[in-house]
Amino acid sequence: MSYLNLEHKVLDVFKSQAFGRHIIVATSAGMDSMALLYVLLSLQKQLKLELKVAHIHHGASHDEQQTIYRNDCHFYLQDLCEQKGIEYLTNFNNDDLKAQKILTSESDFRSCRENSYLYWLNAFPDFKIALAHHSFDLLENRLIQLIRGCGPKGFLSMQINGKSKIRPLLKTSKTEIKLYIDQKDICFFDDPSNNQNKYLRNWIRNQWLPNLEQYRPGGVETMSTSLENIAHNLVSQEEAMGDLWSKVYNATGQFLYLSRLFEQVEPSRLLIISQLLRLNNSSQFSRNQIKEVLKRLDKPQKEHTFEMLGLIWKVQNNEIYVSQT
Repeated sequence: MSYLNLEHKVLDVFKSQAFGRHIIVATSAGMDSMALLYVLLSLQKQLKLELKVAHIHHGASHDEQQTIYRNDCHFYLQDLCEQKGIEYLTNFNNDDLKAQKILTSESDFRSCRENSYLYWLNAFPDFKIALAHHSFDLLENRLIQLIRGCGPKGFLSMQINGKSKIRPLLKTSKTEIKLYIDQKDICFFDDPSNNQNKYLRNWIRNQWLPNLEQYRPGGVETMSTSLENIAHNLVSQEEAMGDLWSKVYNATGQFLYLSRLFEQVEPSRLLIISQLLRLNNSSQFSRNQIKEVLKRLDKPQKEHTFEMLGLIWKVQNNEIYVSQT
């Protein structure tokens, strides 16, 4: 069978990733998700995929045009799935999932989506959610994470193959998606809210990045490459951290070896303590606070205890124990 370029590209991604065959395609009816849906439909037979389509209806809006758009997307996808013989999942008529109030913030929209995804993943445990994020979405996500403040986990949050979510288009450009839409003459809907710069993502997309590109031609691509290099280094550090962690942490006794901790260079010590903090459900801390923890741990006494960052730190017989206050 002859495939178009984007279909070949996604086919290669599936061959290189352990996505599985059971896929719930998250579809907004926008350009990106409609392209992903049609790509997967084209590859369904070869990859032996079992597909379902999931659509999140964000409820009524103060803006009548936005409400009409949301309803149009829902009914179009419902009809399309009926034509294609695909099971259609939606929160539209589900009292447990539909929006209980008018959603206004990015956080509201995100919670609505995530609650529905979790519901469907629990209902269909063999399935993964396929999202249509592409390379420009990846850039935007990394910038948002940096603006809001993040560590390595936040910076690397958007992955091709996650535990329950996959992103087959993550290395695909918006230009490639537009070309595929034109080649297949696929119907899609533009979200009117994409032009509202009150949302941080839209402001970055519609104003900040175009201004950067105008001021410094090629700057957006260069920045994207730089962030990708940082991501690769963070992944390498996480892999190295796994080896380091196994040397200093006793998982059975749930303690750190004090002497082994201070055998490491300072950057590694900082990583080890930050990992220990996250293991104890502590995520709000600074580099200086970690340095202070290390300073208090490095005492000549064989046994001592102190409180910091909402935790009790106890040193005993070359072992560091941490517990909640």
